[in-house]
Amino acid sequence: AVVSTQSTGTTTGPPPALYCGEFTGPPKLMDTFLDPSGWGHGFATLNGFSLGRYWPEVGPQITLYTPGVHFNINQTNTLCLLEIDKAPQDRVVTFVPKPNLGGRKSSVNF
Repeated sequence: AVVSTQSTGTTTGPPPALYCGEFTGPPKLMDTFLDPSGWGHGFATLNGFSLGRYWPEVGPQITLYTPGVHFNINQTNTLCLLEIDKAPQDRVVTFVPKPNLGGRKSSVNF
């Protein structure tokens, strides 16, 4: 199942900013993956549980594993993104059933 949420809650202005949105949880426990495609890079939490950092343009992966036990079944869930770089205009993220491990690789010079 795919669950989408649009951030209409807390924002602190243009990035860096905190974007939070609420949505009703799935009807049963299921592991899924958060797909932040279109966002810059930052950190994601679901109901206070850290899902990790995302950087879809760089990788190494695009999606973040989201254990089903962290969803509130048939209740309100809160997803927050601490966005460092850029947020898409629609501020939408999607939960997808399969991982996308195809992040783009870039070279970094130190």
